[in-house]
Amino acid sequence: MTGFRVTNAVIILVVLVAAGIAAWQLARVTSAAQSISAKAANISQSGRGINIATDSVIQLDRTNRTAKSILRSAQPLQP
Repeated sequence: MTGFRVTNAVIILVVLVAAGIAAWQLARVTSAAQSISAKAANISQSGRGINIATDSVIQLDRTNRTAKSILRSAQPLQP
């Protein structure tokens, strides 16, 4: 009967250690998730005006294409 009790004690100990490790891992994941959430909120706040800047870059690209087209068209006109 003592062998049975020792086996049960070992199993309980293994389960408790595994539960402790699982709780520790869960705490680490929760902490990382909170950190990521805070960083995402910061990025969301600081990136609000980025669409305006992106629109300006797109418009500049169109302007450059138009300027290149005008330059190509004007090449034969140069003396």
